[in-house]
Amino acid sequence: MNRDSAPKICFFGNSITHYWGGSPKAILSSGADSWKANLDELEVRNFGFGWDRVENVLWRIYHDELDGFEAEQIVLMIGTNNEHLNTDEEILSGLEMVIKAIKERQPKARLLLLGLFPRVDKEERMRNLNTGIAALATSKKVDYADIGGVLLDKDNKIDASLFSDGLHPNAKGYRKVGKKLNAILREGTK
Repeated sequence: MNRDSAPKICFFGNSITHYWGGSPKAILSSGADSWKANLDELEVRNFGFGWDRVENVLWRIYHDELDGFEAEQIVLMIGTNNEHLNTDEEILSGLEMVIKAIKERQPKARLLLLGLFPRVDKEERMRNLNTGIAALATSKKVDYADIGGVLLDKDNKIDASLFSDGLHPNAKGYRKVGKKLNAILREGTK
């Protein structure tokens, strides 16, 4: 697919990305209208895959997923599926390896690290991880944005009305984060 029609923007992630929408089509799509409205015209390809952890993204990058074309931007939102298996330091170390692998294969692309979305009963852990991800982005000279803040209520807990299960946004949640991501991606194309 990438050789036949190279994407301008590649979006790596787990099921949160995979089931958002776009191409290639997943069996489930909870945010297709948001994807269409906010990401389609920017030529974003969905590289998300359900259940992926940091090491799965790294494996796919090592095995040619970014080879043979030049992207303008690479978006990376991965790590939430590692939270029950790894420490914050291990997750950040893995992300550092992913950043290095992306830069080696797509040296001209803008790399945008996204903060992890909040999770029910794990909001503080995700906030702490995002602080680490922001610091990592600064140290590696890549961009960082936390678009998941729009999914929180005034008490910094997830707004359950924006989620299907406390982890995956529903259509309304995807619309909120889609608008934020659109604006950030447009900044990178100037």
